[in-house]
Amino acid sequence: MEGDAPTVIENLKSLWDCLSSQSPRPSALRYRSSYFNKELKNAPPNGNNKYKIITNPNISAQIFEIIPKIIDTKNMNTRAMYDFMVVSNELEFEELSEILENHLIESKAS
Repeated sequence: MEGDAPTVIENLKSLWDCLSSQSPRPSALRYRSSYFNKELKNAPPNGNNKYKIITNPNISAQIFEIIPKIIDTKNMNTRAMYDFMVVSNELEFEELSEILENHLIESKAS
């Protein structure tokens, strides 16, 4: 799995770039996630703001604090990696979810 590390890092950096900027690029989120594609299409604008608010009660805001730490997955605890994989799956980041699942299986298997 070590050979796949650059792919994991590229995907995580792409996700982090989308989520950490003050105005995430909707086109990037739509491209990477069918969940965001659907939600951004259906969410009404927030008042006079041009921004849309998407809520998901199953995902805490704290999970996004993990993202920059995930780039170094070899030092990540198994629970945090699993939680991020679940969130990636729920947000329909299919490619990232699959990469994390494979990485978790291969690197953290006991």
